[in-house]
Amino acid sequence: MTANNYPLHACLLFTFLAPPALAADDAETAGKEPPECKYCPDYSGWSGWVEAGIGYQDQDDYHFGRYTGEVDEGFLVNADGEVNYRNQDGTFVEGQAEDLGID
Repeated sequence: MTANNYPLHACLLFTFLAPPALAADDAETAGKEPPECKYCPDYSGWSGWVEAGIGYQDQDDYHFGRYTGEVDEGFLVNADGEVNYRNQDGTFVEGQAEDLGID
């Protein structure tokens, strides 16, 4: 019984012929810029959000203060936010604030 060696020969032939063909393709695209994506979102520039709120605590309460940090009667202010900046060249800055105004 003889084995069919054609698939093995085809794999060996592809192994020796494929690298030069791929190298020729790389040489053609080496000096070109990559194509610009039409569907990619533009994340450059400033983005973010800010929210603020006020509240009033009508009595001094130690038990309430264990969870919120506020034990005295009176008004309180809470502010949160996030700010991001991204440049086209990859430079970025990110800032975040949470529970400003609450001890």
